[in-house]
Amino acid sequence: MITPLFHSGDHTWAPSGIAYHQGILYVAQLRGEGILAFDLKNKTYKQIVSNVGRVRDVFILEDHLFFVTNNTDGRGTPVKHDDKLIKIPIPKAI
Repeated sequence: MITPLFHSGDHTWAPSGIAYHQGILYVAQLRGEGILAFDLKNKTYKQIVSNVGRVRDVFILEDHLFFVTNNTDGRGTPVKHDDKLIKIPIPKAI
């Protein structure tokens, strides 16, 4: 068996979407309610988006990260004007 590069330990990330840009994997999280950035070269990761609710998918276009929240499917905590398409600049470094 090959040891995984990353694992969630005792908590689940519930990954739901993934995008790749310049050596970094960006992973949308349903349970984690944000986006994780995995540096494949350095084998490190960190949460780069949080407190937005369940994130269904992530997409990269040019120098921006686009993601959609998914809180009205009966599992999240919906608020007025959910669900959203959000655009942010790709973080410079993780």
